[in-house]
Amino acid sequence: MPKPPSKKKVKNYVKSGGTVCPSCGADDITGDSWEADAGFATQEVSCSACDFSWKDLYKLVGIEPA
Repeated sequence: MPKPPSKKKVKNYVKSGGTVCPSCGADDITGDSWEADAGFATQEVSCSACDFSWKDLYKLVGIEPA
């Protein structure tokens, strides 16, 4: 089982827009199902390179008219 990433790696993951695994740095990540409730959402994400899995956390920050 992969070691959980450090706080610094998590911060870098968020800053980069979530493009690489926060544990091993590979770009072989896949997002799965979403859950949303009252302005917040989560998405399950996993890395095929190291088998680490996590949930991305999202917060409503505004709207864009259609």
